[in-house]
Amino acid sequence: MKRIIGLLSVAFLITFLLAGCDNGKLNFFSWEDEVTLKKEVHEQIMADSLSFTFLSEKNYPEVYARLRSICDKLARTTKNSSKTPSVSWSIYVLHDDNTVNAFSTPGGGIYFYTGLLRFVKNEAELAGIMAHEMAHVLRRHVTSALSKQLGISLFFGLLSGISDAEMTGVFSDAAANALALKFSRDDEREADRCAVAYLAKTDYDIGEFITFFRDLDQQEHEEMQGENPAMHDVLEFYSTHPNPKHRIEEIKKEWKRLGKSHGNTYTDEYQAWLEKLPEPVSIAEQYETEVISLPLQDI
Repeated sequence: MKRIIGLLSVAFLITFLLAGCDNGKLNFFSWEDEVTLKKEVHEQIMADSLSFTFLSEKNYPEVYARLRSICDKLARTTKNSSKTPSVSWSIYVLHDDNTVNAFSTPGGGIYFYTGLLRFVKNEAELAGIMAHEMAHVLRRHVTSALSKQLGISLFFGLLSGISDAEMTGVFSDAAANALALKFSRDDEREADRCAVAYLAKTDYDIGEFITFFRDLDQQEHEEMQGENPAMHDVLEFYSTHPNPKHRIEEIKKEWKRLGKSHGNTYTDEYQAWLEKLPEPVSIAEQYETEVISLPLQDI
């Protein structure tokens, strides 16, 4: 009898897992769940003032206005099917000049470090990074990864007969670890491909998305040689991301496949906009005033 119950449990689980697949990706979460999760994650980030310092929108409205204008331009290109969720994008700037990074959260939260904003040379580069983060959200990579974890937990939970309270704990623990999840290489490649598709429907130069990864690769080489320690946290980027050389080739292929010509970079406008940021903070000054931690979920 126990064996029969176990087999029925497995059959039920398999049916449940397959029912939750969207375009081949398992996902137990509704879009409404992701919106709720976005709010909860933001509250956690806000509470961690030692690791995250927000740039005030009240004091720097022009900084946020331009980022939102870029986001709005890209958002108009993402409505490619009826299955694409309607996203209320939330843009945040983290004041940390020594961290070259950005990350997204389920439901449409995107966070940019001032170190990244200073590192890129023009708006087209930044648009490529933003498009990549938007793709992570729209393709629901975080909740898909969480669902895989939950699927394994459910599988063993059903077989071992753990209590409802224990199963509730399984879901709670997985949600708490959402930001600690690293994207798979397949997720990164998909986000890059989607980013190119979004950019191709704008006037931005897709080649600048490639330039960003080339500059990052060069920066790493200089840091490894001890030639340029000023941007030491570029190495931090490499601790949570695939090697950019391979990504460059994939982006080139997708760019070529779409047949998009070169576009605008908005370099002069971007450099003028950078002056709206606070005065740069040196590495020594920042270490004296705050604790620098790894970004949780990245480009």
